[in-house]
Amino acid sequence: MNDEFHFFLFFLVLSIPTLGLILLIKNCTETVLYKLLQKLKKLILPLLFLLI
Repeated sequence: MNDEFHFFLFFLVLSIPTLGLILLIKNCTETVLYKLLQKLKKLILPLLFLLI
């Protein structure tokens, strides 16, 4: 086994969980943002009707 192959394996082993974690965080933030937007819509729409 040469050093380049070792480095490649090491990089591969590290990158897979990191990628998974990034995707997980991205999905969590997207759903949280979506829920926040839904709540904001429910709050803002009645306010807009009151202002009109």
